[in-house]
Amino acid sequence: MLRKETEALNNVEISKEAWRRRTIKQMEAHRYHTDYCQALLYEKKSENLGKLRLKELEKSGQALVPDKTHEPSPALIPQAASGNIHTGKDIPETKEEKKKDKRPERGIETVFRTTSSNNQQLSNQADNKAHIMIQVNAIVISVLLSILLSNKGTPKNLTAPIIVLLIVNVVTIIFAMLATRPNIPTGKFTNQEIDTKKVNLLFFGNFYKMGLDEYMDGMLKMMDDYDFLYRSLIRDIYHQGVVLGKKYQLLRMSYSVFMFGLVISVLAFVAVFVTLH
Repeated sequence: MLRKETEALNNVEISKEAWRRRTIKQMEAHRYHTDYCQALLYEKKSENLGKLRLKELEKSGQALVPDKTHEPSPALIPQAASGNIHTGKDIPETKEEKKKDKRPERGIETVFRTTSSNNQQLSNQADNKAHIMIQVNAIVISVLLSILLSNKGTPKNLTAPIIVLLIVNVVTIIFAMLATRPNIPTGKFTNQEIDTKKVNLLFFGNFYKMGLDEYMDGMLKMMDDYDFLYRSLIRDIYHQGVVLGKKYQLLRMSYSVFMFGLVISVLAFVAVFVTLH
């Protein structure tokens, strides 16, 4: 009906094949940007696009080739939301390409968003636990030092258990501080890394020493390339996981040292008091 309306409005004759090719290119270039449309309209649009492609392949028996002699002018057809029209040369011909074209973009974005949010929450929890260990052991160290350095003096029998507890507190704080100690990369990336898609522009440690123009050019290239963008997101989540793994290992060491060291120190104090009595 839209084809007939366009013919009547512009007083031209448009073949069904040319109209179908133009529709396919328009639908390929079109993207939904809101969660609402992605959830309700994307699946049906992909289904309709698949039907048009299949029909075109059945008619031509090969990949789409634009027919300039019968194609309507782009001005006659409403442009896609993105403002770009595909050439038609990238029509999927294999099952693998068709599956790739029908990827659930909203589902993929949700996975990235959820995973990144979970990693951030776990990182915040680890930092809070490390801060608790640092504060508690710092208080204990200050109390023990005040006892050792007090003018009244400390019984010789208690000196050894106090020193053991001090060592435990210091080692616990060291592991807790290593868990929260930031590790910052060089802060620079090269054009070769952009071309090979090996740099993660989503992490500030890879660009904080770069100029704004260089960083902007890299980001624009990444956003124009779905493969580069998804690789960057995957790389960002992977490095988050690696950092989280190291952080929780150090945090576990801190808790283990504090737990076992505290038990040993208490037993040492008990042994001293038993010998005194």
